[in-house]
Amino acid sequence: MPVLTRRLALGLLAAAALAAPPAFSQTWPTRPITLVVGFPAGGTTDVVARIIGAELSRRVGQPVVIENKAGATGTIAFTGLQSAPTDGHTLMMLVIPTVNFFHFSGKKVDFQRDVEPVAEIYDQYNVLVVNPAVPAFADVQNLQQLVGVARAAAGGINYASSGIGSLGHLTMERIAAAAGLSWQHVAYKGAAPAMSDLLGGQVGVMYADSQSALPHIRAGKLRALAVSSAGRQPDLPAVPTMAEQGLSGLVAVPWGGMVAPPGTPKALVERISAEMKAVLETPDVAGKLRQAGVLPAYKAAADFGAFANAESEAWGKVIAERGIKLQ
Repeated sequence: MPVLTRRLALGLLAAAALAAPPAFSQTWPTRPITLVVGFPAGGTTDVVARIIGAELSRRVGQPVVIENKAGATGTIAFTGLQSAPTDGHTLMMLVIPTVNFFHFSGKKVDFQRDVEPVAEIYDQYNVLVVNPAVPAFADVQNLQQLVGVARAAAGGINYASSGIGSLGHLTMERIAAAAGLSWQHVAYKGAAPAMSDLLGGQVGVMYADSQSALPHIRAGKLRALAVSSAGRQPDLPAVPTMAEQGLSGLVAVPWGGMVAPPGTPKALVERISAEMKAVLETPDVAGKLRQAGVLPAYKAAADFGAFANAESEAWGKVIAERGIKLQ
């Protein structure tokens, strides 16, 4: 073959390869999909994974197997994902507490290097509550009054969270920094024991996830002071946001998304992301997610990556500025 003809043929082949979508993105999946969850079965992340996994399985015709790999706030599962095959058959549900936990070891997750973002799946909202049966908080009706009680109390007041580095912990520290006060953190091993002691009056304040707090707010056992979402929530329409009460810019929303091992081909990532968009738009899935206490909140791969990087930077700054360390 003459040189010119050979070059032309190679050029045409290269152009065809670029124009045609890779075959693997069209045939995926070819076997069961493993969806890794970095927490025990029964928690919010696990429940969400099972809801979306069931619908994804129905759509793509392959089983979605949930693998609970708990430990170190999800970082063990995340580290394992980094060496998994990049063929789209191993995915992970990643949540903001896992991203934040890496900051305690002097690291941070880079969503352009350490992992391939696929899609944001859900948002949640937290609510600042007090136990009105605790005498110090009997008359506290809003955020400003809570700040006043904290300033007046010798040594500050105690608040509960589900653990060091949890979004509840870090958000309370952001409030303290913005209001120029200090209060004492009481860390629990999970939301359930923290909520138990809050209801029992051993501690009077908590920035709690809505799923845990709502039943007790409705029963009158807890009083809601503020939500930290960008706007008010349909479940608590009378409860103002942090911004409405003077803490402008304080938006703290727990979120969860799907990620793939680093190096997963972009075309495959986009295919999986499109499937997740369709899953979240399914009315049955959306309804089940709301029952689980979260809100469907799809972001495409690139948007999710940019958002998650910004979140990591913002919360890492809180950890550094407040001098928060694991104990």
